[in-house]
Amino acid sequence: MREIRILVIGSPGILRDVIVQLIGRCADMRIVDVAADPAAAAIWPAAADVVLCDLDDAERILRPCHLKVIALGDDGRRAALWELRAHRTEVGGMSPSQLVEMIRGRLE
Repeated sequence: MREIRILVIGSPGILRDVIVQLIGRCADMRIVDVAADPAAAAIWPAAADVVLCDLDDAERILRPCHLKVIALGDDGRRAALWELRAHRTEVGGMSPSQLVEMIRGRLE
């Protein structure tokens, strides 16, 4: 099973502590960093599979993501374009076990 790398950003102290303890009990997950400042999201693409953050910080973290990947093949006769686009889905209240399952489910 592949290890899921998690970056925790800007969560209040008590919530952050609960998240760190919860993820620490999951053998398939590892927290790569815990940062108070949303600017830490700059390391996200290379360092983490999942970012856990405050709702207020999510838009600031995603706003600069305008990555486009253009893949060329067959001596330039074929090409494909991938674009990163933010998509928000309201999920309502969440228990610790639901958070763990959401992290795992998003990466399958």
